[in-house]
Amino acid sequence: MSSSTSDSNSNFNSKKFTSSNSESIEKHDKNKGSCCTNLMKFCSKVIVNNFSFHAPSPAEYEIKERKEEENLDMHRTMTNYSMINGYLEKNNRIFSCKEKKYKEIEFFIYSNSCRKTKINIKDLEKIYPFMKINAYKVQKNQRNDKEKDKESIIVLEILNKKSELLSSTNQANSILFCHGNATDLGKSVYQLIDFCYQFQCSIYSFDYSGYGHSKGKTTESAVYRDMSTVIEFLTLNKPGQIRISNLIL
Repeated sequence: MSSSTSDSNSNFNSKKFTSSNSESIEKHDKNKGSCCTNLMKFCSKVIVNNFSFHAPSPAEYEIKERKEEENLDMHRTMTNYSMINGYLEKNNRIFSCKEKKYKEIEFFIYSNSCRKTKINIKDLEKIYPFMKINAYKVQKNQRNDKEKDKESIIVLEILNKKSELLSSTNQANSILFCHGNATDLGKSVYQLIDFCYQFQCSIYSFDYSGYGHSKGKTTESAVYRDMSTVIEFLTLNKPGQIRISNLIL
């Protein structure tokens, strides 16, 4: 009787030990797996951010901010707007004007690889009479209310004069072009002008954070943020706004 009882106790204890040991092993494996997963996610982000982005250094163009009076003159040319308590109203849509989030700037490209001679892109309008070209410095969207982020990105606008006539009837399409890696707006100017002529529409492009004269660190999330900033600028803040339905990405 005693021997059978001792055998059953030993079997019960061994089962209990085995089950508890297996549970601890499973927990250890789960923790190990989660750690490995988190490590892989972190490493993948580091690899993407460090090896996927190759910004030209130095930038292939130069910029110069215009005087504040010149930017104010540009705002006075806006039509079909009414001012209400520091806000602009157009078509029952309200836009804040208490803090201007963009500036029109001068944009210079190099005429050769020696980088000695600069050309103002406005002078290209004489060579390519079918288009108008402008450059802007646009303040990035804040990630939250507490953030005081003053970083900005450079946006290039190439207006096709034919499509500009259609824009008054909201029939003109515009293209927002995201340039490739290892280049910037300075290298892309003539390609964008060619797109403007070939597609007979207005072309917009921008430099990602860390590219050209766009401020900030280049990351995958920063690229998405830059894109949303430019779309908001084109559809809400820029004079002669673009309908989101007419914007091709």
